[in-house]
Amino acid sequence: MTATTPDAAGALSAPHWPHCGQGADPVGCRGRRVEPYAECLAHLSAADRSAYLAGLHPGANLDHRGTSFTEHLLCELLAAFHEPTTGPTRLGSVWFNEARFRGNAWFREAEFSGETKFSEAVFNGKARFGQASFSADVEFDGVKFEDGADFEGAEFSGRVWFSGAQFRGGAKFRGANFNRDAYFAVAQFRNGAWFNGAKFSGDARFEGVEIDHYAGFVGTVLETASTIGPLVSNGELDLSEAVFGAAVTVEAATASLRCRRTRWLSTAALRLRYATVDLSDAVVEYPVSIAARSRPFTLYGAENLPEADLTDPRVRVMSLRGVDAAHLVLTDVDLTETLFAGTIHLDQLQLEGLYALAVAPSGLRRRGMRPVRWTPRRTLAEEHHWRAARFAGAGGLDTCTRRGRSPGASRAGTRVPEITQELRR
Repeated sequence: MTATTPDAAGALSAPHWPHCGQGADPVGCRGRRVEPYAECLAHLSAADRSAYLAGLHPGANLDHRGTSFTEHLLCELLAAFHEPTTGPTRLGSVWFNEARFRGNAWFREAEFSGETKFSEAVFNGKARFGQASFSADVEFDGVKFEDGADFEGAEFSGRVWFSGAQFRGGAKFRGANFNRDAYFAVAQFRNGAWFNGAKFSGDARFEGVEIDHYAGFVGTVLETASTIGPLVSNGELDLSEAVFGAAVTVEAATASLRCRRTRWLSTAALRLRYATVDLSDAVVEYPVSIAARSRPFTLYGAENLPEADLTDPRVRVMSLRGVDAAHLVLTDVDLTETLFAGTIHLDQLQLEGLYALAVAPSGLRRRGMRPVRWTPRRTLAEEHHWRAARFAGAGGLDTCTRRGRSPGASRAGTRVPEITQELRR
């Protein structure tokens, strides 16, 4: 006996709305009937469809749950809501639950004045909602975006749900405004996510989120968010120039975490796995802690989040340049490649748990014709760069050029004694 999957079971059961029913299977077409007809919009005759569309007007409500739209059919429908004088497409409350959009779906600059529901819908083409405005609550939970989703500059006045949504193409939310709570729990972004310049005035929920390649929050403002994650990204999580307005906990398993010029206006706790962390010029005005987590993150205390594409569980801090370390606490992190030069109040940096510093090469080396023995000891990445630049062929030294840094970084080696003294205080 073959087990029935949940998706298959849902397809075999009739929807809870009056549906079209055309087709060979027992349920038939799941499209919502267009009153007073017995068919959905996709199956209406040409004459009945024209009559229905002629009765629509800007600001009217729409209910086309379960309906299958070609790109042409959707354009016909939205044309009836276009304001001839002011230009935008004005919609009232809309219900597109379980609808399928087989071509590109163009809702750009549309105005949704009532509740908006696209739950479990499928967009086979590009979904264009750039510059759209939503005056009430919005539901995109469980939606499948097969070829990219564009919400750049969108305005969400009510709460918004993208929980369980699947973004197979790129997901673009650059410059979007979320004026109330935004829920992205267990969403999957398979080709990157861009929230650069977005603003979250309410809570921002990203627990269980999986992001492939790149997760961009550059310049994002999170005014009241208290928890980000736990989330997983096999690429870079970029929080550069982001602003956190309230006490926040960030939990992430990611290959790279970039926090250049990030501003924390309250306390913050970063609990990380696998990450190489760049804190260059971050603004730390309140206590901020960065700690390596030894065990995988769990979702709601049960299932482990997948980490298949992440291999090195160490948390490595690459740069503290320009950071005021007076409020910074590092726990169980790897400092073997950390650039400390330019760190402010380095003597007040708190190192907790197990941490690793670079180790000087041991054994005999030659300085000209004279053999020199280097004693094993802890040192700094800057000393490696400086000595590698000063002593050609000094084996065992890590070089800045190998790490992709500018050779000018080796000049910081002249301050190694001073930096070391500050760390020892």
